[in-house]
Amino acid sequence: MRIGTFDHPVKLVSEDTARELLLKHSVLTSSGVFDFHKLANFGSDTYILNVLFNNHLTLQDVKLALYFHEELADGGKVFSTSSGNFCPANQYGEGIIENGIYREFLVIGSNDSFKQDICYTNEEGYFPSLIHLTTSMGMNLTPQGITNLVRRLHGFGYITVTDITPANTYSPPEANKKTSYRAKLRHIRLCKGMCQKDLSGRWISRKKKKRQLKKKDVAVKSESVSIEQCSSLT
Repeated sequence: MRIGTFDHPVKLVSEDTARELLLKHSVLTSSGVFDFHKLANFGSDTYILNVLFNNHLTLQDVKLALYFHEELADGGKVFSTSSGNFCPANQYGEGIIENGIYREFLVIGSNDSFKQDICYTNEEGYFPSLIHLTTSMGMNLTPQGITNLVRRLHGFGYITVTDITPANTYSPPEANKKTSYRAKLRHIRLCKGMCQKDLSGRWISRKKKKRQLKKKDVAVKSESVSIEQCSSLT
């Protein structure tokens, strides 16, 4: 099945999907649940505030989260997470000639209406590469590394990620049918809750890890105790 066509548009993951890292590292709105709808709107964009006050994020998390805030302000986009320039024309989407220019794109469906969104490739037929982007930020990531980073931001609720695979269409493969499909493209959009709700005071402080004594440290400590005991006897 060709994915991202008018007949088989991409079905976006719901924003209400479970966010494991958000549940783990924040004060919940109710027992076992984090519901953005239960928080009052802040009145202005809170996304950057929610990034900067989250002490569970790495520097790489912060860099990519802030990039997405600027890049996706006007809506979601499709990115490549594969190495090199991946041309999707052979496996994904549609093509059309506009004003004498051939354009390729993916069709994104919507549960809210019959309207379908279009995500175009660039003039060379590629979607933006997150590998190239993060390299320009000083990161040295593999395709698996960038995928893990994107999933972390999804897990915290900053973005909503949809893998471009047959499973995320309106006619997915049967559940009992074995399919092996590695996503090379991902649709990413900002999570509305992170842009509208103030979570800056809801992040749970990181616990400092206690330093584990090594054998050498234990030996030195025991020797010190022995010396003190001998001193007290003399």
